[in-house]
Amino acid sequence: MTSRENVLLLGGNGLIGSETAAQLIAEGGSDLTLLSRGTRYFDVGHARLTAQLPRWDFVVDFSALQASDVTSVLEALGGKVGHYIYISSDSVYEAWLQYLPHVGRPVPVTSTVNTCATSYVYVGDVARVVRTVMGRVRAGRPPRGAFNISLGPELSRCLKLIIIYTLPSVTRGPISIARARRELDFEPTPWPTVRKELVGFYLDAFHRFPKERQVILENLQHMAVDEEHRQRLKVAFRETLERGSAGETPAAQQKDAAPA
Repeated sequence: MTSRENVLLLGGNGLIGSETAAQLIAEGGSDLTLLSRGTRYFDVGHARLTAQLPRWDFVVDFSALQASDVTSVLEALGGKVGHYIYISSDSVYEAWLQYLPHVGRPVPVTSTVNTCATSYVYVGDVARVVRTVMGRVRAGRPPRGAFNISLGPELSRCLKLIIIYTLPSVTRGPISIARARRELDFEPTPWPTVRKELVGFYLDAFHRFPKERQVILENLQHMAVDEEHRQRLKVAFRETLERGSAGETPAAQQKDAAPA
């Protein structure tokens, strides 16, 4: 009988971490431990604490912000780590910008950079890649190096059909997913599938979590460009609430469709 694997998810209650946890639970075969960032009330390097830590077959880190964070984690775990999988964002590439003033030479940038498509990622794809990496390790073929994961160019084409105003979040890209495709057999989830799941999730959450709904409404109103769009936003919220009161939420529809 194969022993169960110990898997530690650092930042496991976040957006990507929670999706990864859900997929690993559905897959089975692992004992999961989730750790979230918080106030440290004790010395994590205490010898007795370190001695009692189990050996982790996999540590998946969604929370480290810089190299020293990873070093601290490895030291705290006392070297009891089989494989360490670090999840970052494409924002790390921006770190190189701080060196530009010190280079002393102009950096040529082609005109296409200013008009290229942006890259986004689906959390389900990231979780799936984590599981793929773990599977390769079990098969004796552990991947090494950095891999870019994104939805690919499809999203930018879809956004052109509906976009009205752009928000200053992701302004450069796209990142190349060629290596992930080549070495991890990665294929991004089709955008229509991602869109359907996201809309379904938010419609359901819209009715289940009124406090969070109000916060989102206030944030969207703040970002609205003009009064006309703010009013349209309020109308859309009101109509969605009315449909929910009539039992038209995704959860209600699924319940109605379920066999008796």
